[in-house]
This record gives sequence, structure tokens and C-alpha cells, in this order.
Amino acid sequence: MEQKMNLTRDLRFLKRLLLLWGLAGGLRESAFLSILLFSLVFLGCRQEEKSIVSKESMEPKSETVEFPSPPPEDLEGFSLYLLKKKSLVIIHLEREKVVKKVSIPEELEGGEFSSDGQVLYLFTKRMILPFHLPEGELLKGIALKENPLLTLINPRGEEIFTISPKGTLSVFRFAEGSEEVRDLFIEGRPKKCLLSSDGTHLFVTTEGTFLQIDWRERKILQKKEIPVPVDFLLSPYGKKVYWLGKTEMRVLESETLKEIKTIPLQGNPIGLRTTPAGNKVYLLFEKAIWVLRTASLRLETKMDIEGQLRDFLISPDGSFAFAMVESASLPESGAADPDRGGSEENRAGGSDSADGPQLLILDLGLDRVITSLPLPHSALPIRNSDIVSIPKGEFGIRRMVFTPEGSRLYLLTDSLYRVDVGKREIFPILAGKGGEALLINTVPITPLPKEEVKVVRKTRRERDVFTIQVSSHLEKKGAESGLLQLRSYGYPAYLVTSTTREGVWYRVRVGGFATRVDGEVMAEKIGGILRRRLWVTRSRIDPTILPEVPLSGRDLNGDGKREEAVLVDDKRILLFSLDRGFFQKVFETQKGKETYSGEPEFKDLDGDGTLEVVTPLLIGDSLSVIDWGENGFFERIVEKEVKNNSLQK
Repeated sequence: MEQKMNLTRDLRFLKRLLLLWGLAGGLRESAFLSILLFSLVFLGCRQEEKSIVSKESMEPKSETVEFPSPPPEDLEGFSLYLLKKKSLVIIHLEREKVVKKVSIPEELEGGEFSSDGQVLYLFTKRMILPFHLPEGELLKGIALKENPLLTLINPRGEEIFTISPKGTLSVFRFAEGSEEVRDLFIEGRPKKCLLSSDGTHLFVTTEGTFLQIDWRERKILQKKEIPVPVDFLLSPYGKKVYWLGKTEMRVLESETLKEIKTIPLQGNPIGLRTTPAGNKVYLLFEKAIWVLRTASLRLETKMDIEGQLRDFLISPDGSFAFAMVESASLPESGAADPDRGGSEENRAGGSDSADGPQLLILDLGLDRVITSLPLPHSALPIRNSDIVSIPKGEFGIRRMVFTPEGSRLYLLTDSLYRVDVGKREIFPILAGKGGEALLINTVPITPLPKEEVKVVRKTRRERDVFTIQVSSHLEKKGAESGLLQLRSYGYPAYLVTSTTREGVWYRVRVGGFATRVDGEVMAEKIGGILRRRLWVTRSRIDPTILPEVPLSGRDLNGDGKREEAVLVDDKRILLFSLDRGFFQKVFETQKGKETYSGEPEFKDLDGDGTLEVVTPLLIGDSLSVIDWGENGFFERIVEKEVKNNSLQK
């Protein structure tokens, strides 16, 4: 093959050489002969090039289908919670076995985890029942005055919001003795409610109005006359509202509710979904899926679905999605553009279409169906969105849920099944028939069975602490690389091991904390550096495994211990002292006193040879300075004109 290509290249070079010679007068005997030679050479080259293109175009293009292949996942401490009408079934994901069944006195309407992941709040018509995950027991519940139409949890705090059919918004704070803290009346029958990403505002749709509410001040900030939507969602960063109507879609500014764009629609829309990064919004119809690019606000791709779409779930990393379709065969084209999946070879990964319930796998990079899996039983019918009490169940109660890193998908039809995402296989889970919803905790819970607690003997060295879980690896080399990276940043990272059926997991963790709240504050800061979400877990550790960390010029009070400053919600600064790997909170600025506009930095601001923690303030041309004095740490406000020395990173 290579010799033939070289020969072709040599012949083409010879023809062009003869052409140049002819033009230079090398064939002066006859002008006609020169013209004839020019024509033959030119046409020969064009014909050869044309034949090569034609040959390539006739060859079938074998596009490689990239199936989702998430890495193995450490699922120790994670459980699947199956909500049935009057019971809660807990399935340990590592062993994939039912470990507990809890009877519920009333029919369940839904459920949601608390912000710290330690409590599962169960919603009934007349009560909110907290289920404490580490202890595995129901706690004393909250009695409701009215049957709530909508219920949701503040992911940034401890508030629980309920809205009654008459329009009464009630806010409960479980951490304050389970008492109702305030009410607000909303005109009109509420349809759906979402919370802003920072947890400060509620967005509520009623019959003909769209409201933005500051629930802390009990004030309606914005009110817009707009028809009842089929669905609406907020962008991941809270800047836009995507409102889906029966005949059009509107894009609004979340702060002012001002309309940015209106997009006409045809068909029967049933819901909206967005990728975690917010770069795409998927408009779900009964028999089609449209893709909206949020940068251009244009509908760019359409995926036709034969059958009725029942549910649609995007993977945690946003690279692929699963669609539950009832009484369907595979689409005749994977996308609007036939060159992107419409051919017989590329359609759904080459699978043969099959009637009956299907689980479609979609590549969200190409926006096309790559394969399908037949479902053993019929999918549950879509529930009316007006009575869905679980937040994220836009056009159906939760019947599909991913594990935190997306290696498994659990789905609920009239039975429970596990989908191995990498292998694309479906396995039944023995958990009894029926069910209302599925939930998986995002913070690992590892309680000891009660019968084992009595016989466990603590050594004098062991301590029960909260610690930050950074990553898990099946290879020790990968864990050690992450360990060295964290230690280079000055954090007391350490390794622990756990043996499961998949092998030995090497877990990278950071430090010890007295409270979960302190750990979550530091986890958010370290997660921002690593650009991934970290969680806090409770563990019993030997303090001697925690490493010493270098001072790196961050000893503010000269006690030989490194300090670490963390900004929380742009409103307060926490100062920790590192004592042999344990984070001890030594100072906290007054909540709400000032609003900060940048990250705290260690800096010799006044040139006295000692460091301070310096943070710019949002209001005024001034700085917050945390310093050490005779009475301990304190905060003072100075003008920015103060001498500004080099930062110590």
C-alpha cells in the first residue's frame, strides 16, 4: 500500500514537471502540442484527485461510539433509600443488601436529605419526620397545620419550606427546637417552588404569577404576570430562569425576572433538565428531546423518541444521560442532523430496535442516542407535577438515581433494578414490589451496628473526629499522588484503607475536626482548590497518623502552630489553628457585620514584621485585618492606603 502511494505521488510530480517545461518553451516545435500537453496534464491531475475523493467518500465512515465508562466507585457508607407508601427500605450499596426496614405511621409523600447529610426528612400529609441516618432511627416529628402542596429543604441551611394549597408559606428550622419560625401568605394556588443556589430566595409559580421571595425578610421582591408553566428551573449558578410553557419557552433574569428571550415551541412539552455546568438545557417532550445552547439561547439539536418519555436523568459529570421510555422502539435517527447518528450503522450503537419499555443511553457531547437496554417491566406513569412534593421531580417523582460518581444507576419500575453503567447491564435488586421514590445519600454514613458497639474497645490513642474525605483509589500510587499534592498545599493529609469485594480502597483524607460544620467549611475551601466536591465523614482515628505541616510563615501568634483562614458566604471569616493535624477554631468574625469581597490572605500589612489576615471589604475602600493582641485574636478595619507589602502564599 505504501509503495503504491509513493508511485502515485511520483507520477503526479512528473506530470507537473512536464507542464512547467512546456510553459517555459521546452516544446517550442508546436504551440498546439504545448497546449495539448497542458490540457492532458491538468485534466489527469484533476481526474486523479477527483477519483481519490470519490473513493474515500464511498468508504463507510466507522465512527467509534464512546460508551460511558465511569471508574470504579468506593461506595462504603452510601445507601439507597427506597420510599414506599408506609415504609422506608434501606439498602447498603456496597453489599447491595437490605439492611433495615422502617415502618412509617402515615403515607409518604416524599423525602429530602438535610444540608449536612445526616438526616433524611420524610414528608407526609400532616407531618415532617426526621430519620437520623447514623443512628437509623426516627426522631420526633413536626406536626403541620395544613396538608402541604410543596415541600423542600434549604441546601445551605437547616430550613424546611412548606406551601399549603391556600398559599401559606411556612418556614421551619429543625435545629431550633423544631418550631415554626415564620409564615407568609401567597396569593393564588402554588404550583411549584425552587430555591436559589445561595439559599436566600424562593421562586414560586402560582396560577398566573411568578414570584421571587426573600423568605428571611418575608417580602415578595419581584412579581411577574405569566401563565402557569409546565416546568421551570434555575441555571446552576442562579443567573437565569428557564420557564417552559405549553407553546413557548422564556428565559428570564433571575434577579429582576426580566425576559431575555422567548422561543416558540411545537409539541407537548413535559419538563426541563440542565447539565451540571449549565451549558445546555434539555427540553423534554413526550416523543422528542430538544437541546438548547445556553450561550446562544438557540435550539440546535432534536432527538426523536418513538414511544412516551417517562424520565430523563443526567449523569453527575454531565457527559451522558439515561432516558426511560415506555412502549418504544429506538429512534430512526439519533439527532436532527443525519450525519450525526442517522445512519443504520451508528443508530443507538448498532442495536436492533425492540418494542416495549426501553432505557436509552444518550451521549451529551454528541447529543444522540448511542444504545438502549430493554426494561423488564413497565415504567410507572408520570405523576401530575402539581402534586409532586420532592424538589427535582419536575415531571415525575424520582424513579432514577445515580451513585455520587455515576458508576451505577438505580431505577424503579414496579420493581427495583441496578444498571452497571460501564458494562451496560441491568440487575434486579431484591427489595420487594413497588415503591414511590429513590434517594442516595451524598455524604457517607458508616454507623456500627448496635450489637457491635458494646464490644468495641477504644484504645487510649483513638479519637472520634470528623474528617474530610478527598478521594478513593484502588491503586496505592494514585492515592499517594493525591496525598503529596495536599501536603504541598500545607494540609495534613493521610491515608486509610478499607477492604471491599472490589479490592482494597486507599482513601485520602484531611485533618480532624471537632464539629461537622467546621469540617464542611474547610472541605469547601480545599474542594475549591482541587475543583471537586468533598464531603465530611465521622471516623475513629489514631492521632499519630496525622502529619505535621510546615508553618509556611502562617504563625500569627508565635505559638508554633500554623493558622488557616476561611471565608464563609462572604459574611464571616473563621480562623483555625493546626495542632498536630487537628483543626481548632480559634476566632470567628461577627456574622453579618461586614461583607467581604475577596479571599483572606496572610500579609504583613503595617510592616512590623508580623503577619495579619487581610481581606478586602465590599463596601467602602477599606480592609478587614485579623491580628493578634494581648486578649487574643481581634478584627479591625483599616483603609487601603496602608502600606501594602508582598503576600506570603
